[in-house]
Order: sequence, then structure tokens, then C-alpha cells
Amino acid sequence: MVKISNSKILMIVTLTCLLFTSVASIAGEPLDITVQPSKAEWQHFNKMNQAQLSKLWQFQVGRGHKSLGDWAWQWRLGWIRQCLGGALPKLCPEILQQGLTDEAMVVRAEAATALGVIYRGQANERIIKNLAKSFMDPRNVRRGSPLFVCDRILAALRNIGGELADETATRLANKHPSTAAYWAKMQKQDL
Repeated sequence: MVKISNSKILMIVTLTCLLFTSVASIAGEPLDITVQPSKAEWQHFNKMNQAQLSKLWQFQVGRGHKSLGDWAWQWRLGWIRQCLGGALPKLCPEILQQGLTDEAMVVRAEAATALGVIYRGQANERIIKNLAKSFMDPRNVRRGSPLFVCDRILAALRNIGGELADETATRLANKHPSTAAYWAKMQKQDL
């Protein structure tokens, strides 16, 4: 039989209480995902493992928050970054697809970057088409000029690689002189 000292028992009980308290604050009623996360919520979220993240997502789905757009934009960025870190392989394709069409431009840009990293060198036709569709989103243009998200999409296409990605990026970039110049600069980096 293994003997455990009182101090070790106290430490285990304390750590268990802290864990359940933290999880309760994330998964319980006090968490309002429609507002910016508190510092404690954000720190806990960023330390969650795959199982905890999946439970949090499913808990919020059960509460009626069925899409990424139901979360405050800071949370949406957090989910995309969790996907970039390799978390939630079953949920991330849908999260990233929703990110490409998100209301917040910064979320669309982050989703494009994440897709470029995750699918680097894979020449994935579906992802290329989704990025091209996102590039054409009218919210990515202001006063006739493409915004930074367009550059992020071109960089993602470059990372994904392959003939289709290059042809698509060239066609999209040539829609405006600023994106054409950005794409040409990226092409020179290979030389």
C-alpha cells in the first residue's frame, strides 16, 4: 500500500478544487461568450487541452451558440489560434471556414493565415477555393482599395502551393495594383 502524506493530500485537494473552479468559471453560467474574455478566462482558455476545448465548444452549442460568430471577436481569434496550434482536429475545419466569412476583418485575416500554415504545401483545392471566395468578399475592400486581409489571403495561397493556388493568387492579385505589387514581391522572394 502506498502511503501519502497529509501535505500531499492537501496539495492534491487544493489543485483539484482550483481545477474545478477554473473549469466551472469557463463552462458554467457566469461565462458570457458575447463579451471580451476576462484575463483569467483568457489564460485558462489558452491552457485548455483538446478535450476541455471540445467540451467548452459543445457546452456553448448546447446553450444555443452554434457558430463562431456567436462569440465575441476576441474569443473567435482565440479559437482560430487554438486551431493553428493543432487543437480540435474535428472542429477546426468548420471553425476556420466560419472564420473566413466572419464579420470582423481581423478574424477573416487570422483564419486565412491559419489555413495557409495548416495546409502548407498541400495544394488543397477546397481550401484554395474557400480562400478565393473570401478574397472576393466586398468587406475586404474600402474606398476601392483592398485591405490587409487580401494580402493575408495571397500569402496563405502561396503557402498552400501548387499550380491551382498560384494561378488563383495571380488572378486575384491582378484585380488591384496594390495586391499585384504584393504578389510580385512574394514571387521575387523565391528567387
